[in-house]
Amino acid sequence: MDLDKNKELSKSVDSVDNYINNNIFPEPRKAGRQKREIRETEKTAIGADDIRLGTVPDSFQLFSILSDRGSVNLLKAAYTGLKTNSSNFVGNLSKRQFYTRLRRLCDLGLIEKRDVGVTGTGKSMYRTTSLGSIIYNGHIDTMEQALSNYWELKAIDILKTNPNFPPAQKDAIINQLVQSNDSLSRMLNSTYLTSFSVIKDFNRLIIEVMRVLDNAQKNVYFASRYHDSHVSTKLFETFSKGIGLHIIDSTPEQISLENRINAIIRKAPNRDTFKMIDKMIHAPSSKFELLRLSDLPASFIVVDELQVVYETISHTNPQQFTSALACYDDAYLAQQFIKYFRILSEKARAPQIIQAAESKTLPSNRTKPSTSIRPGDNTVKKY
Repeated sequence: MDLDKNKELSKSVDSVDNYINNNIFPEPRKAGRQKREIRETEKTAIGADDIRLGTVPDSFQLFSILSDRGSVNLLKAAYTGLKTNSSNFVGNLSKRQFYTRLRRLCDLGLIEKRDVGVTGTGKSMYRTTSLGSIIYNGHIDTMEQALSNYWELKAIDILKTNPNFPPAQKDAIINQLVQSNDSLSRMLNSTYLTSFSVIKDFNRLIIEVMRVLDNAQKNVYFASRYHDSHVSTKLFETFSKGIGLHIIDSTPEQISLENRINAIIRKAPNRDTFKMIDKMIHAPSSKFELLRLSDLPASFIVVDELQVVYETISHTNPQQFTSALACYDDAYLAQQFIKYFRILSEKARAPQIIQAAESKTLPSNRTKPSTSIRPGDNTVKKY
């Protein structure tokens, strides 16, 4: 009986000793495990070029790297040359953190290990790859320069939104502010201070026009050589919201906006559509203006004197769509295109349906636009 008690007591003592060794004093075993993990991570990082040759990182993975301070510091160090051990790296990272991030940068193809000096001497360091250099220069370095000029950029924003400055004067002051700052002048040009898109597909052009029309709150100036049913419907919808609509139509005669309006008046699909068209053609010119021009050089749209989408013409084939630019925040450019619209309107003519409506409308409601093209000029654009 006593012997059994002694055995049980011995087992309990051993279990307590094991618990103390494993949980209260785990340092030697834990240190050995960490060393093995570091060696394995370092070995994997060195061979990462061979592991990920066939993979292409996505933008989310790259932005995930840029959101980690330690990884960004490693990428910055590799841009000028990072030794293969962490002894020369100051970033408050443990060895495990250092090699884990190093492996990830290698896996994503942002840095690679290169021999230094004579090949085979065993001396090497990590340098940024072509992709890594682009990420560094295009994002990290540019971001740091922008943040160092935070208040100058804030002043530009305040100036751009100030309604007391004419657009031309705003641009002149902003350009002077940028040119007087060496850091900003190296980093910026006029396109960086506004949002824009380059459009090389006609279907994409339609999407952009629909997008800016959807943003309209005050007025729209629209000059077009093309017809699209979705854009036409959106224009009618825009007018129905009380937004001023000014149109120069240069589509072929058989599908001109005038003929389409006439068709709706002769046989409207429903009473609401007829009422809307009747209200449109009898509206004052500040709310609706329709002009016909057979030889419009290029299509464009201006929304709320701020957003512009305009077509660029190919001299080899001027009749076909080639490309366009969409500028979403450029009051000066919008003002220039509104002036151009007025110049074009001097050569345009008012359709007969508008002229007939004018004769029945009080002179105070509508001002007849000046014309220089004969009413009988029905030249059809050839495509």
